[in-house]
Amino acid sequence: NLRASGSITLYAVWEANKYQIKYNPNKPSNTTGNVFGSMSNTNHTYDSKDALLENEYSLLGYTFKGWSTSVNGTVEYNDLEEVENLTSLNNSVTNLYAVWEANTYEVIYDKNTPTNTSNAVTGVMVNSTHTYDAYKNLSPNQYSLEGYTFKGWSTSSNGLVVYNDEASVMNLRASGSITLYAVWEANTYEVIYDKNTPTNTSNAVTGVMVNSTHTYDAYKNLSPNQYSLEGYTFKGWSTSSNG
Repeated sequence: NLRASGSITLYAVWEANKYQIKYNPNKPSNTTGNVFGSMSNTNHTYDSKDALLENEYSLLGYTFKGWSTSVNGTVEYNDLEEVENLTSLNNSVTNLYAVWEANTYEVIYDKNTPTNTSNAVTGVMVNSTHTYDAYKNLSPNQYSLEGYTFKGWSTSSNGLVVYNDEASVMNLRASGSITLYAVWEANTYEVIYDKNTPTNTSNAVTGVMVNSTHTYDAYKNLSPNQYSLEGYTFKGWSTSSNG
């Protein structure tokens, strides 16, 4: 009995569908770390603009870039972006996936001149750029120091070797830069004591002397003379037979 006669118009009543957005941490498959943080789903209504939640996830060595609608996708929505109509299905859940970008960092190569050396380190090395979670070799050493052998790289100026020359390294820093310090070892050398018999003598030099070992940039006494030659007085040592 909507009408006794004539006609009546009925109007459709519409209710905009409701849906939720789920924020997935989306840990990269090759990362050595874990994604920290938690995010609750947000409620949305079709044809209404609402801002996405601010990202609460973090991943060491990575920067959050935005949200994608697929696990391996590129950024489709920025952090806190206003979105509308991500789905038309009522009471459904739409997944957004965090997009992560591995950070880059620089390795600085310090020549690390020893405090007691009398020489200067020569050579130049340019910083190398590395990506988090990716192996890459350190640059070949280009430094040299007379009287010393390069042993490798340390993370402190007075430290021991941590990385060998051209070592394959990963994750030295989460971002920014790290300084590696050249480790130098002073060379050792031997002093040979030659009896140096004069050409015009009829006598033989007697006595025995063992070689002595010395370290570059370190003072050490020569061994006491053990040679003797009848009719001659030992005066000292020369670097040439006629000196």
